[in-house]
Amino acid sequence: MGLERWELHVAFAACRATAACSADDEYLYAELVFDLARMTDPAYDADVVRHELLHCLTWELVRVGDLLAGKDKHARELVRAANERCTTLLERMPVWRKR
Repeated sequence: MGLERWELHVAFAACRATAACSADDEYLYAELVFDLARMTDPAYDADVVRHELLHCLTWELVRVGDLLAGKDKHARELVRAANERCTTLLERMPVWRKR
């Protein structure tokens, strides 16, 4: 996935979603939080973990988009939605599926 040089910190706690990622793309550092109470399906859970890890790779684009969006909350929402859509498409690529 290309995250070998990243410093990844994983925590388990309640989240608004099943999981969350906060990354610092400049210093290759990320914190991932997983809500184990919501993670009950191993097949789906692998997708969740992959999705959060992929956010590390898209984080720089989000940072740039947010900077350009400024205080425009509609533009910031477009950046957020585009990031989630891109990350989800990457997560679902056939390359991740067992053959």
